[in-house]
Amino acid sequence: MSAGATLGERSYLRFFNRSAESAIATVRIYNFFDGTEVGAVVTAEIPSHASYQYEITEFESAAGIEGAAGDYYALSVEPDFDGFFQHVYWNDIGQSLTNITGCATGASNNNSVILNFHTSNLSEGYPSTALFHNVGSEPSDLVMNVYDAVTGEEIGSLQYIGQVQPDEAVGFRSEGLDSILFDLYGHEPTSQQYHYNIEIIGEFSGYAQHYVENVGSGVTTNMSTTCDLVAE
Repeated sequence: MSAGATLGERSYLRFFNRSAESAIATVRIYNFFDGTEVGAVVTAEIPSHASYQYEITEFESAAGIEGAAGDYYALSVEPDFDGFFQHVYWNDIGQSLTNITGCATGASNNNSVILNFHTSNLSEGYPSTALFHNVGSEPSDLVMNVYDAVTGEEIGSLQYIGQVQPDEAVGFRSEGLDSILFDLYGHEPTSQQYHYNIEIIGEFSGYAQHYVENVGSGVTTNMSTTCDLVAE
């Protein structure tokens, strides 16, 4: 991943806690080219259903790394919770956000949790789209909970009971989800609320996908890929 000093590029690390209680993760930072450990950081307590996002410079500072140890790092994550990890790459010159997550054991088969879905506060430049595709042979129920990505607090539940037909996909964009949450629960995102987490509850004969449109560059990115985190 890009070190903090890399011009025009930034790496963001996301840690989603799917466990029932708040927990931490230990992140070890290595020189990408020779494998030497250059620092280690313990995250803050991450609430259940929250996904904490860190810019790599925050880890450099916390680990006491003075100046980037080269342009790139390798990381290992030792979590005290079950959940998911993402590595998101921001190119501010190219105005693009990209999911470049790589996993030692291969990408997760997670198909029911969407991390860091953008609220309407980001819809002007980076609107999110969520799609839920029924691959079964019968109509399927779809029930999902929406959480504040920082606090993990449940904002509300959306229910499509028996409404998703075989091979049909239903979904919404950032402004659409905020409109639904306002109509059902009177919720409006605060000026500092940028992300939701969305989790399918119960049985759904399909999968979830998350896309982000980078309006400035005209590129759409699939943000669905995650790594599994398993409590140690």
